[in-house]
Amino acid sequence: MIATANTNLNVRVGCPSVNAPNYTYVKPGDRIEYDDIVTGDSYEGNDKWLHGTDGNYYWSGGVDVEPGVVLSVDTAPWWLTDFGIPNIAPEERGKGVVVALLDTGLDNSSDDIKRIKIAGQHNMLTGGEDVSDNVGHGTDCAGVMAGWGPALQGIAPSVSLLVVKVTDSENNVDGNALANGIDWAVKNGAQIISMSLCIPGGMPEDHPSLFSAVKSASDKHVILVASIGNNRATTYDFINYPACFYQQCVSVGAINRKRVIIDLTTRNRNLNIVAPGADIPALIPLNNCNRLNGTSFSTAYASGVFSLAMSMAPGKSSDQIKSAVLTSPKDSANYDPPYVKAYGIINPLDAISQLKG
Repeated sequence: MIATANTNLNVRVGCPSVNAPNYTYVKPGDRIEYDDIVTGDSYEGNDKWLHGTDGNYYWSGGVDVEPGVVLSVDTAPWWLTDFGIPNIAPEERGKGVVVALLDTGLDNSSDDIKRIKIAGQHNMLTGGEDVSDNVGHGTDCAGVMAGWGPALQGIAPSVSLLVVKVTDSENNVDGNALANGIDWAVKNGAQIISMSLCIPGGMPEDHPSLFSAVKSASDKHVILVASIGNNRATTYDFINYPACFYQQCVSVGAINRKRVIIDLTTRNRNLNIVAPGADIPALIPLNNCNRLNGTSFSTAYASGVFSLAMSMAPGKSSDQIKSAVLTSPKDSANYDPPYVKAYGIINPLDAISQLKG
């Protein structure tokens, strides 16, 4: 789609916000190619922004669109509509499945989060039950996985969530806290463990307690899902853990709506699958940005897909669920430039079809 600037208009980078960085501007008469309309900061009473095909954002009040185009936002986000998820009732998506979210905690003050069923919570840093999220990362990931809207609609809102705080106020991951969190989650009934975090570098033997916890959970047929990382690595096979315990963990990269792997995604041959992780509305803005990108959110999405598949096929084992999701892709995405191979794009409905067939 094409719009035309009707004023000098800042090109905003990273998110649709008047506070987002801008490196240039367009002049009246300049053409803007865009692929989506999103909600962002309200400016002069207008909160609609164009998402350009260049990845940047343009306030819609500064453009004229083609005749017949209505500047409205879909009621369901692209990561649901493009994957056929609205065809399944929210009350059924994830029902009866226990997922552990190992992250910065949870802020349940927003309407999107309040309806999520909390099955348990624990702070691995203090040993207590306070899992307040003073970073926002865990809350945003919970929204992608299980939010009820209106701001953030998750893929599996009917899951039962175990909230396990394993990072400090600077979002640093403590390896021992993560290992203990995995053990706690397993003991408290987790069927899926979602880890939108990573510890960089080293070899598996450099992380013995974490590897032991990961292997123990995997041996108990718990599905472990982990972020491949956001290193923007220029060298390939940058190692992050626990994702690179590849025989036990499902490692997840991120794509945008064009089904291209976003440049944040760490390049690694151990990457298992890619999932939506771009233009996610922030329940709690991170780095002053109200639209989020990264493998944290694709990991939460993938964890939601495993939950959705498990709830739709209650008689199947976790190993069957894992196999169906990992073999579900019909399309692939690649890095730009291409590297080694293309990676399969998660396909929730195909996984469900496999399990029911």
